[in-house]
Amino acid sequence: MLAATKLVAALVAGLAAASPQPFQIGYPVPLSLRGDHSGPFNHTIHRDGASYLSVHFTSIALPPAATLSLACADGAKQVSFTGARADFYTESFPCNSVDVVYSAPTYDSSSHAPVFEVDQVIHGSAQSNGMLETICSITDESRPS
Repeated sequence: MLAATKLVAALVAGLAAASPQPFQIGYPVPLSLRGDHSGPFNHTIHRDGASYLSVHFTSIALPPAATLSLACADGAKQVSFTGARADFYTESFPCNSVDVVYSAPTYDSSSHAPVFEVDQVIHGSAQSNGMLETICSITDESRPS
């Protein structure tokens, strides 16, 4: 009986070691950024070695005619936000530095209510070190048309 238990344990360990391991393409990093009504905001998010960045906003609540812009420092991509949104990631920026700029036609130096808040940034590299990547499951038998 003990030999059978050892055999089953060895088989389970072997299967676990042989199964493919997921390849991590993004690394979340905590980041605390907050802009308020008191004035313009400009900050550069930079991650050495990253080939892309994606910013997570916990909230955006921009006043009328105000804009929040994110752009690669090299100009490769730019996105602007208006209005209000909550709990979302930006699309990926193909760069290692993103400028975050808040501007409004008027500012209220007495108001420190947030107009946007960031809690993390995800960065990664396009290099897979020769590892294969797949989007579909192993049992997917579909063929390209």
